[in-house]
Amino acid sequence: MSAALRRSGKIHVALDGRPLTAPLSGVSRVISRILKYFPEPDRFHFEVYASRAWHPDFAEILRMPNVQWIQGEGWSARRAGLWFNATLPLNLRRHRYDVFWGSQQVIPPGLNRHVPVVLTYYDL
Repeated sequence: MSAALRRSGKIHVALDGRPLTAPLSGVSRVISRILKYFPEPDRFHFEVYASRAWHPDFAEILRMPNVQWIQGEGWSARRAGLWFNATLPLNLRRHRYDVFWGSQQVIPPGLNRHVPVVLTYYDL
């Protein structure tokens, strides 16, 4: 997270963005609509983490000024499980965030235990 963002006083949310790497489906629809219609968008900044590029269905969401896409790189990004269990936790430790949003009913290992977690449970 940039120093300017820390000084802005915004609530910083780290989001597991893996559902946004595939075509629109139930979970990705819910996540994208929450991002699009989130109340008080000027108070929140979302860093969306994924091992792959976003799917074009979500281009509009990812152009929003309070949403930043952070894509995995290197060999671990080619293995989604390895990226989620090893690389993502390392990235999250390097960045300060106020809330972690687990969009896939799970959280990566090693999250800061003092940071609140929100999980998306979707079963329709």
